[in-house]
Amino acid sequence: MDNIIELRKICKSYGERVKTKVLFDIDLQIRKGSFNSIIGSSGSGKSTLLNIIGTLDKPTEGQVIINGTDTRNMNKDQLAELRNTTIGFIFQFHYLLPEFTARENILMPYRISNYNISREIQEWSDKLIDLTGIRDVADNLATDMSGGQQQRTAIARALINRPGIILADEPTGNLDSDTTENIYSLMRDVNREFGTTFLIITHDQRIAEKTDRIIEIRDGRIGLDIVK
Repeated sequence: MDNIIELRKICKSYGERVKTKVLFDIDLQIRKGSFNSIIGSSGSGKSTLLNIIGTLDKPTEGQVIINGTDTRNMNKDQLAELRNTTIGFIFQFHYLLPEFTARENILMPYRISNYNISREIQEWSDKLIDLTGIRDVADNLATDMSGGQQQRTAIARALINRPGIILADEPTGNLDSDTTENIYSLMRDVNREFGTTFLIITHDQRIAEKTDRIIEIRDGRIGLDIVK
């Protein structure tokens, strides 16, 4: 398999007069179609790393290569286009728009670049609604769904543009154990059916142990990298 994500000597510092370095010379390759987890204590740098991979933040030094594209010299518009077409995001707080239904939230990333919803996209959104098991609440406002239903909606939204990469930051952090298992199973199903690459930050050791690769960040460095 080819690498869909490559990080080369990534460093990240914050501050102007007083520099605080949070990432140190990170080299990392993520294979296309793989299912990976990132673990580490609070403040270890794992969320910063995920934001850099997702081009939401820029490294102080180093290269971020996404699906063969070096992002170093890309402007804001180019990075936004790359994110919208190549990367889907799932967060602990799902960030659904409360004034819209589940179906409308799912279609929102597509609407950013396309005014009209084609029949093909409508059919794809219907498939995602069925895949994520939210058919019964598809026309409910986001506020009229359970936490698990909202997170399932967020997963469908992340998939609407058929991204090659899903970056998930504590996607089950606010869910009970049964719902956590269901969400994990759903992400696995997506990985197997569509070949979508997953990179998941999690504090849940049970979830991490079920992934194909565990990457531990310790004090801004890769302390452990286990491929099963």
